[in-house]
Amino acid sequence: MSSPDDPDNPPPPDGPPEAPPIWDGPPDSWTGAPLPAVDTAVREGVTLPHSQDAEREVLACALVDPITMDLILEHVSAEDFYSERHQLVFEGMLRVYERTGSVDLVTLQEDLKDHGSWHKAGGVDTLGNLLDRAGSTAHLEHYCAIVSAKAMVRRMID
Repeated sequence: MSSPDDPDNPPPPDGPPEAPPIWDGPPDSWTGAPLPAVDTAVREGVTLPHSQDAEREVLACALVDPITMDLILEHVSAEDFYSERHQLVFEGMLRVYERTGSVDLVTLQEDLKDHGSWHKAGGVDTLGNLLDRAGSTAHLEHYCAIVSAKAMVRRMID
C-alpha cells in the first residue's frame, strides 16, 4: 500500500490524467508570437484536388529567379493556390513585383508584415521552407501547369 510520505510509491492521481496541450508549432523566431495552426489544405471538411509540392515549387522559383515572375503570371493567379498561406505569399510577391520589378525575400517579408499577412502566411517558417526547396527553375512551367489544372478542377467541383 502506498504512503503519502513514500517517494518510491506515490499515491494514485485524483481524477483522469491531464491531456497534453495541443501543439500549434514553434513560435515565430522574429516576433515570438505563436504561428497559426498548420495549413492542412482541407476546406469545410473536404480535401479538394491540389498539389502542395507544385505550389511550393512555383513560389520557390519566384524567389530564386526574379525573371520567372513573368512566366508564372502567364499561367497562375493567386486564386489558383489552394493553400491560404501560399495565396498570401503569392499576393505579396505580386505587390512587390508590381512595385520593384522583381521579388526578393527581404522585400517580400516586409510587404507581408505591412499588409498584416505575415503570421497568417506562416511567417519565417513558410518563407524558409520555400528557400529550402528552391533549386532549379527548369520545371517551372510544369509546376505552373499542375497548380493551374488543379485549380480548374476545383472550380468545376464548386
